[in-house]
Amino acid sequence: SINTDSYDLIGLDVLEIFLFAKNDNYRCNITPVPTDGSPDRFRGFRPWLAKSLLEKQKDICTYITPVAQNIKNVASDLEKRWNPSEGNYNNQILTQSSLGSPESALNQISQALFYLYGGIVDFKVTVPAGIQVANNRVESCAQTSCPERTEHQTSGYSVESMIAALEGFKSMFFGISTVNNSNGPSFDDLLIAEGRDDIVADMTKALDNAIAQFQKHVGVANLTELASNVDLDKCASSTTTNRTQEICALNEDVKQVTNLLLKSEVVLKGLLSRPASQQGDND
Repeated sequence: SINTDSYDLIGLDVLEIFLFAKNDNYRCNITPVPTDGSPDRFRGFRPWLAKSLLEKQKDICTYITPVAQNIKNVASDLEKRWNPSEGNYNNQILTQSSLGSPESALNQISQALFYLYGGIVDFKVTVPAGIQVANNRVESCAQTSCPERTEHQTSGYSVESMIAALEGFKSMFFGISTVNNSNGPSFDDLLIAEGRDDIVADMTKALDNAIAQFQKHVGVANLTELASNVDLDKCASSTTTNRTQEICALNEDVKQVTNLLLKSEVVLKGLLSRPASQQGDND
C-alpha cells in the first residue's frame, strides 16, 4: 500500500524518474557521511544505494506498481465524475446550490484555463528559453537560456506534455468531449452569444497552429534540446512566422492563444476570470 497523502511520492513525476532513469542514474545528490558529529540526513538511504542494480530494480517495481494503480484509479474516478451517464458534473453545476450559482461555478472552472497563461507556458517554454518573465531576467541560467529548467528531462517527453496541455485547453474552451468527441456548450458559445465570433475563429486558428508547431518536434527534438544555446537576438526577433529561434517561436505560438484568452476575459467579464494569483493589467 502507499500513502496517498504524500503527493510528491505518488505522482506521474515519480513514475517518470523510475521508468526512464538510465540504469543506476537516479540523480541522488548524496553528501558524504558527516565527520563533525552532525546528523546524517541520508543515513536511511545509504543502505539502498549500496544494493546491486538488480535488487534496486526489484524494489522499484514493488514500489511503482501500486503508484501506477493509484494514478489509474484517480483518472478513472475523474472521468466518471464528468461522464454524462455517471457523475454528470455538468448537470451538477447547473442544479446544485452547493456549487454556487451556475455563473460562479463557471467562473471557478474557467480559472483552470488561465493555468496555460500563468503556469504552463512560463514553466514549460518561456523560462527554459531564457525569455524575460514579468520584466525580470531569469536568474541562475547555465547559459543565456535555461535548458536545465525544462520539465520531463528524464523521459524527454516535454514536447508531448505541452501538446497535451494545449489539447486539454482546447477541449475545455470549446466543450469538446474526450469520450465521444462531441461539441457541447462552453466558453466559445458564450463569446458567440456576445457577437464575438471573430475571437472564436481566431482561437481555433491559434490553437491548431500551436499544436501543429509542437507536433513537428515529436521524436525529433525535446524542449531541453531546443532551449540549448539560444541566441537572444534571434529569440527577440522570432515570431509565429519568422522562426529564427524555434523555442522562442513556440513561445509566440502559445502567446497567440493566451492573448485571445485575455481578450475573452474582457468580453466575458464576470464569467471568465483569472485566479487571484494571476490578477493584473490586461495587455
